[in-house]
Amino acid sequence: MKRKLALPLLLFSLVFSTLSAQKKQSSIDSSYVKYFQDSREIPYLHLNKTTFIKGEEIWFQAYILEQNSRTPHPSTSNLYVSIFDDHGKLKDQQLIHINEGKGYGSIHIDSTFTKNHYYLKASTKWMQNFNEINSFSQKISLLTSEKKVKTNTLLEKDFFEFQVFPESGYLVESIENRLGILIKDRKNIGQKIAKGRLKKKSGEIVSEFTTNVMGLGIVSFYYEKDESYTLEAILENGSIITQKLSSAKQKGIAMQVDNPNTKYLKIMLLTNTATMNHIKNKQYEVWIHNTNTYYKNTISFQENETAKALYIKNDKLARGVNIITVFNENNKPILERIFFNYDPSIFTKPNISSTTIKGDSLITKITNTSNERIHLSASFLPETTKAYKPSNIIYSSFLLKPYIKGDIQNPNYYFKDINRTKLKDLDLLLLTQGWSKYHWDDIFTAPPTTNFNFENGIDITIKLNNSLKKKQSILVLSKENNIIREIKPKENPYIIKNTFIKKSSGLNFALKYGGKFLEVSPILSYSNSRFFESFNRNNIDTLKKTELEISNFKTLSKDVEMLDEVVVKSAERKYDNEVTGAASMLRRVKAEDLIVPSHSLVEYVRSMRLQYSYSVRPLAQVFLNNDLIRSFDLLYGIDMSEVREVAYGISIMGARQLHIYTYSPREYYKEKVQFTKVKLPVGFASKKEYYNPKYPSFVDDTYKYYGAIFWKPNITIAPNSSIEVTVSKHFQDGINVYIEGITESGKLVSSKYNIK
Repeated sequence: MKRKLALPLLLFSLVFSTLSAQKKQSSIDSSYVKYFQDSREIPYLHLNKTTFIKGEEIWFQAYILEQNSRTPHPSTSNLYVSIFDDHGKLKDQQLIHINEGKGYGSIHIDSTFTKNHYYLKASTKWMQNFNEINSFSQKISLLTSEKKVKTNTLLEKDFFEFQVFPESGYLVESIENRLGILIKDRKNIGQKIAKGRLKKKSGEIVSEFTTNVMGLGIVSFYYEKDESYTLEAILENGSIITQKLSSAKQKGIAMQVDNPNTKYLKIMLLTNTATMNHIKNKQYEVWIHNTNTYYKNTISFQENETAKALYIKNDKLARGVNIITVFNENNKPILERIFFNYDPSIFTKPNISSTTIKGDSLITKITNTSNERIHLSASFLPETTKAYKPSNIIYSSFLLKPYIKGDIQNPNYYFKDINRTKLKDLDLLLLTQGWSKYHWDDIFTAPPTTNFNFENGIDITIKLNNSLKKKQSILVLSKENNIIREIKPKENPYIIKNTFIKKSSGLNFALKYGGKFLEVSPILSYSNSRFFESFNRNNIDTLKKTELEISNFKTLSKDVEMLDEVVVKSAERKYDNEVTGAASMLRRVKAEDLIVPSHSLVEYVRSMRLQYSYSVRPLAQVFLNNDLIRSFDLLYGIDMSEVREVAYGISIMGARQLHIYTYSPREYYKEKVQFTKVKLPVGFASKKEYYNPKYPSFVDDTYKYYGAIFWKPNITIAPNSSIEVTVSKHFQDGINVYIEGITESGKLVSSKYNIK
């Protein structure tokens, strides 16, 4: 099953010098389009925190982005959330149901969690078809009650790492070169230095530099022929660390990108006289691309021309990350650089306010100020918390990680209170990332192949030991999974497709023969139920010194504290057969009188849409038991035998509606039937309501630093509307609220609030 681009590739071209240039370029174009034509998923998990006390739950909300359209993925349904120990061994795995790009779940930290660190990973099987797998991962820490620190002897040189990144990937003699610099400590944290110097082999200082709070810096210098250079950094403690530069190439082209995030992007291509005879009058292609759109320009160096400048309007480029690639006359990529095209429309921010009510409770009001529906999750923690340290937020997971190979320290820094300094620092970060994660050898020679199909729920295959007789049938019922089926003769095996069965729930069977019902035990098999995941041990932290956080609490009791509900102002839900939302009903039809193309409810709805596709009023809305259906995922697995009645109507706004009503299991089987019950060994994780374990104290430092107050996933707020959340303060002076989310059009939310 192929999932194609949600949007067509957009092609912008400044210059096509000759017909031969177009022919040369077509091989790049076609390879690029083919490589990125299939839909790609990017998962992100918003966790309620990242450090836990044994006995708590890891609560999470999943968001799945469709990379090409940059909106919530409309069709992903199966997300595998796995947890690994610090040796890369699988500890547990859950299958999470995703609907319209969202889902949520939790993992209980029971007594079998004996390590101090674990790693959470989220991925799909479809993602395995691509060379670049955009799995989500996050380190989880558990508090220990053992008051000790594991240490190793460290040498001074082990404390810091000095990395150098030529902007073009390499240095070239006799031209201006630009270097990105990164200085990190033993914990992989960037370090601001007191002063930096670039020296010749004679000791002469050529240039000076510094680093920002992330340890990132930049230095430009003219690389003299037959010279060698050393970088020297003076740390805040007075220590000096050095890094010798690699030798420069005698011939080559260097690229410098100036991205002031104003009106124009400037790209400079520089070369030396020794290179001119090899590149003169040859055509080079400059591509600016982001896997979905690309913009290209053809250039050539003329006689004695050692520099070329391109100025490109930022509004012609895609928002967010872009990749600049330069190809030589043989279509070989020779230079690459990543940059970020900032646009405030990428982001949105809800408003939050709070009101204290009697006792220890607090009402928090979250307001969606945008003109589109927004989907959020919110973690409420004590304001003194040390437990919330995600390695990535939704911004970096969706905007940066799909394009770069390295890790990002403190990604929230670049996107919180964005200003010119932050954008300059973000450009420094991307300069030090080198080439993007997409290898051109793969794009040209190894396009994705479909080794894994796109999953949609779980198929259940029911096989009978003996064939049914003419008047026999098998009744299949599951109240927990909303399954009602009747298997007729000659349907062996019988497949219930695209179900969202819950793990450990029940499936009931009975043999119907005339007026009698007998027990029967069919053979069951399941698709899409497990994913044999692994975790790359290279992604596991290997610090030379590990300081274990200490807890004053023992493993928390299973007794739980009942929490206040979220108050959402909306209409009361109805479950009866009264049609809502339509001004006038044109027709009501019992299901037994319908003419349908198959047993599938999805096929029936599709046929109705086709029937009205050329009408003045096409079918615009479909309701199932008075709930608006925004995705066919909710209809898969429902057979027409479960449908009691349908109704057609016109809304007040003039839109044609289709209302579908299904039987409840009690209505479907009025007879007293003795079923054989099978406990399903596979399925989607059941969704739990949030609870707090029984903390021994709310004033102890362990709770103030590592405890949790409240967690609310799956928040949906209509345009220009609000919801209210009532929580207990647990005697805290203030509460930090961490909100992540996405709008229907793909605008991102990642905000921290402090409420009193």
